[in-house]
Amino acid sequence: MRPWITVMLALIACQRASAVQVDPPPAVVTTQTTTPHLVEVPDASTLAPLTGHEWLEPVGDDARELAKVSIPENVTTRRPLMIALHGAADRSEWACAEWRGITHDVPFIVCPRGDRTGMYWGTPQSTLDDIRLANIEVHSRFDGYVHERGPEVLAGFSMGASQAVGLLTTTDLRVPSVALVEGGYDSLAIEGIPALLATRGVKRVLLGCTTLGRCPKSYSDAKRDLERSGIDVHFVQAGSAAHGLYADSIEALAKEMPWLTTGLEGFAPDP
Repeated sequence: MRPWITVMLALIACQRASAVQVDPPPAVVTTQTTTPHLVEVPDASTLAPLTGHEWLEPVGDDARELAKVSIPENVTTRRPLMIALHGAADRSEWACAEWRGITHDVPFIVCPRGDRTGMYWGTPQSTLDDIRLANIEVHSRFDGYVHERGPEVLAGFSMGASQAVGLLTTTDLRVPSVALVEGGYDSLAIEGIPALLATRGVKRVLLGCTTLGRCPKSYSDAKRDLERSGIDVHFVQAGSAAHGLYADSIEALAKEMPWLTTGLEGFAPDP
């Protein structure tokens, strides 16, 4: 795992105990790895380096923050956009830091704030409204650096996973690749939901557990039903001790991202 990811995850762990704001991670240090992960895709047109931004910035205005956005470091080519939804009593900045590690800093990641407490979720439609406004601002702020298409990846942890299923089944959001970790069990168990996800364009689903017990059993049933509906599914046991995205979970999920993003513009596995 890259040193900056380890440091950043240590910061997240401290946050979960003290609920203070995430400090920026140190500069990315590139190291060799024997495991598959995502890398920047060469683009025909090289851009001037994107400078003058922190790794994490708010999206919205003084009246209401819509989301946080994780900004890839040293960007000189267009990058894809993905959405990450936090868990209950979590924070958008935690989600951005965690999925930044999982995706090895390749995409821009929009992490919606949620309801007005910033810790939970409103209706799927209100969440989608915030996502769309945030995406417009991100495209405007980073004009030319974000792929026109997208988002094509939706990720959710715990309550965020349940919200992700709600977004895909009750709104007009269409995303081909979905990552659900430690949540969404009840929704996926409803008869007809797996088939509905397939008809709404979901092609690949990554299911991840960081605990033993209910999660792997529920996801085993969900995997069966999703595959019967024609959706490709991978399951990963990304840890076994804690309901959270910590270092071992991030490393395990990162290995699955090349599969989840196969064929999506702007994503590519390490050669």
